[in-house]
Amino acid sequence: MAWKSTFLLTSLLVGSYATPLALPHHARSEKIAWGNCEDEGVTAPAQCGNLTVPLDYTEPDSGKTLQLQLLKVPAILEPKEGTILFNFGGPGLEARLSLFGQGDILQALTGGHYDLIAHDPRNVTEQVAARTESRFNDFPLPSDTMGIGRQWAGSGLYAEFCSEGELQENGAYLGTAFTARDLMQIVDAVTDDGLLNYWGFSYGTALGSTVAAMFPDRVDKLILDGVMNPHQYFNSYDTELWAATDKVFSSFFQQCLKTPELCALASRNQTAEQLEESIYQLLDNLKREPIVYEHSIIDHSYMKTFIRFALYTPSSYPSLASAFNFLLDENVKNFTELVDAQVGGLLAAGMAGNDAAFAIPCADKETGKHTLDEIMPDLNTLSQTSRLLGEVGNAIAMTCTQWKFDAKERYEGNFESKTKNPILVIGNTYDSATPLQSAQNISASFDGSVLLEHGGWGHATLAHGSSCTSRIIRDYWTNGTLPAVGTKSHSKLQFYFHNKLTCSLLLPTVTKCGPIQEQSLNQAQWSHFSGIPLDAYLPPDMDEHRQEKQSGQHDDLEREAAHRGLRKTGSRTLGWDVDHRDFPRNWPLRRKLYDACVIFFLEFYTTVMSTTGPSAAEEAMSEYAMSRVMMLTGFQFIISSLLVGLIPSPAGVFIGRFFSGFASSVPAIVLAGSIEDLYTQQPRLWLLWFWNCSTMLGIAVGPIYGSYIVDAIGWRWVYHVSAITCAATFFLLIPVRESRPTTLLQRRFDNLQSKVGAVDMDIPNPDRINSTRELVQVILVRPAKIGVSEPILILVSILSASAWGMMYLFTESFTVIYSEFGWSSRATSLPFIALFPGIILSGFVRLWDYHQLKSRHRAGQRPEPEDKIGGFAIAAPALAIGLWIFGWTVPPLVHVPWIASMFGLVLIGFAATEFSYTLSGYISDAYTIYASSGLAVQGFLRALASGCLPLFAYPMYSGLGSNVATSIIAAVATVYCVAPYIFLRYGRRLRENSPFARYSAKVNDEHGAD
Repeated sequence: MAWKSTFLLTSLLVGSYATPLALPHHARSEKIAWGNCEDEGVTAPAQCGNLTVPLDYTEPDSGKTLQLQLLKVPAILEPKEGTILFNFGGPGLEARLSLFGQGDILQALTGGHYDLIAHDPRNVTEQVAARTESRFNDFPLPSDTMGIGRQWAGSGLYAEFCSEGELQENGAYLGTAFTARDLMQIVDAVTDDGLLNYWGFSYGTALGSTVAAMFPDRVDKLILDGVMNPHQYFNSYDTELWAATDKVFSSFFQQCLKTPELCALASRNQTAEQLEESIYQLLDNLKREPIVYEHSIIDHSYMKTFIRFALYTPSSYPSLASAFNFLLDENVKNFTELVDAQVGGLLAAGMAGNDAAFAIPCADKETGKHTLDEIMPDLNTLSQTSRLLGEVGNAIAMTCTQWKFDAKERYEGNFESKTKNPILVIGNTYDSATPLQSAQNISASFDGSVLLEHGGWGHATLAHGSSCTSRIIRDYWTNGTLPAVGTKSHSKLQFYFHNKLTCSLLLPTVTKCGPIQEQSLNQAQWSHFSGIPLDAYLPPDMDEHRQEKQSGQHDDLEREAAHRGLRKTGSRTLGWDVDHRDFPRNWPLRRKLYDACVIFFLEFYTTVMSTTGPSAAEEAMSEYAMSRVMMLTGFQFIISSLLVGLIPSPAGVFIGRFFSGFASSVPAIVLAGSIEDLYTQQPRLWLLWFWNCSTMLGIAVGPIYGSYIVDAIGWRWVYHVSAITCAATFFLLIPVRESRPTTLLQRRFDNLQSKVGAVDMDIPNPDRINSTRELVQVILVRPAKIGVSEPILILVSILSASAWGMMYLFTESFTVIYSEFGWSSRATSLPFIALFPGIILSGFVRLWDYHQLKSRHRAGQRPEPEDKIGGFAIAAPALAIGLWIFGWTVPPLVHVPWIASMFGLVLIGFAATEFSYTLSGYISDAYTIYASSGLAVQGFLRALASGCLPLFAYPMYSGLGSNVATSIIAAVATVYCVAPYIFLRYGRRLRENSPFARYSAKVNDEHGAD
């Protein structure tokens, strides 16, 4: 359906034939080079530009591209809040001229702080043209069963004709899914945060619903205005489009009699019901006896097309009433003059020249029906839905059933999504083209969206203005404020507009023109739409004196903020300029690598020391006659290591190991947060993998390292060497810089205020600490709250902790198991080497992840945390299989060469690496700025399990035997195979219900995270 402006009624039909704006030639770049529009009548402040996008998003490496043509109406107020994209309907109608003609109105409605951009769709580009000389109008609406057969045949010929012309080669690239991706390409070119602001009318709501469903996490603000039901658009024949048509047509006659001075039909002295029935009788008569007048045929097809588009805008209702009146009086001459005055003779051409109006929806649709018999029930439903215009839908139904090609990409998902920010859905009470019912349906689909019922007539809100609706729309764009559920706004405007704007399109015999003097066309439009003066409605900041008075202060503030890498992100907020050199992700590569490598090493070495327990414990505990309680404490730090090595008592060993475990768990948490801060997704993938590899290598190297030091120089030197190494690493940590964006942002904001004084602005910083109470809140209460209230974090942490604990429990058995092969005490640590190949194998999964990330980036899609859980899905069964293999390739029940058990250890090494990487990465991606708190919860439970479960190793393996004990662990691991399915099926839903995940994602987006 097309939505067009009221100030030019004829554009309802001719908008699709407008000559494209001539654009300046710009060099290709990642951003759009805006310049003056060279067409006559398109003047400043409008600007034009081009953007090169892939021709085929399903084959992004093909190298084929097309150039989108864009028009921008710049923001009229400071500070600039962002960019809003528009689609005015169609499908396939040029959008730039519509935006240019209504820029003032839309700036007023959106608050004036946004750049407004519209692009002409693919079918009007030079590369993908869908503008042939349509034959559709050779086949009028059916008047009987025979007519249906003729229309079916004609629609088939038209579909065949399109498959042989330019559309044969290019039609598959016109689909709505590709257009949605085009929108996101524009977003990436004009925004820093990658978030979409969009206002779609009519078919633009089907497009808006699609882009919101495909990219829910990239929706900032989005309005669906004059809603098409996207479920029907993609999967059926749009019967819901006509659900309100007859009701609107009846109200046309009722309102006519309420304003008789403006309605020619009122002079007939009939009731509304009688007038309506007389028009239906007129249409029936035109089926049998069309009117021939000066080379034209006026039949019921002609009239229904005229009625259909006239009902779009109440400003055209007087002319529609006059047209009816002329025909009832058999005054054909006045009728044709009136129609010619309104539509310039183009009405008879119908939809000629815009094959995209069929090519786009027909390529998008998949109904599973291919014959006339199969769609006859649908055609009957169309007729029953609307007596007036139901049969108008026959054309699209018949043509799409016989269409010869599909879109290269069809959106086949549902629309039951929860967008990053809620959608505003608007439906008119009396909309003949997109009924309120459709708006209700789509609002029920998008979780969190709110429906506003606009109590007006015509197609979409701008057809019949309301100051209430206007203020709700402006509040939404300005503050993100949604109306209360169930809100209905009413228009106080007279139903039939009586002003020069409408009058200029009517014959003098219809009505007298009321004066509108000293107003520009756009100001007249605005008053026409909303009933209030444009100047009175714009924000008070438009006052030039006030702007001049404040400009000096604003310039100083913005200059100082820019010097510190800050920029305005809202009218009263500052945030990072993500392109500034001091933003952590823009630091020099050597700076970032140094920080990461130092913490990598610290993580590796503290893990090494955590696994030296079995080697050192045997000597230490023989001296102190104490069980292997040392494994209660997983890691150590410098002083604790000295305590263990120097204090000659069991208490010293125990306390030292406990506190070292508490302290040296920090690198694991700090490192993940630092990588999140410093690197974008693609390099972050590899760095997180290296981090997890360092942990796994530490587990494997630790026992070997410990056993050889113990044999060579004694068990105490295990801890002496640890203290020396950690002390050296301490000095390497001194140059490591703070990288958390919110912390750095706070420091720079404080520095800014010290320079320019207190400013009436703030920054979003969830980590701000102003008191001891807030400190406790951030470092203790918040992680605890997240740990007990977040189902997804609880699940991930339990999985990680139990898998890690089983790993420690299992590896504790190596000394016992391999001594039965006759190995020396030193050699019993060597099986840990078998974990190395498994660690390397996990790198191949990272290559797959990297490929997936690049594909999504090229397609303009933002990866979900669940997209990177593939390694976990492989690792879960690999862990179980590895344990089963190991359990039945070792003594005492099985006697095979020791090499057989190594195959199981390779799989276990692979699985352990993947568990560590995917689960930690999932927490980082799901909680972003709260990743450290989430990882602290995971680390705490993992350390607890790693310390406690090994206590059961000796009684378990000595009492049950290695085969049965390992089989029990393998059976538990087998149950874990269902865990990946839980994440893939329910992970997104759990994240969307998490206040921490939602808010952290929003804040991190503002700071340039991806």
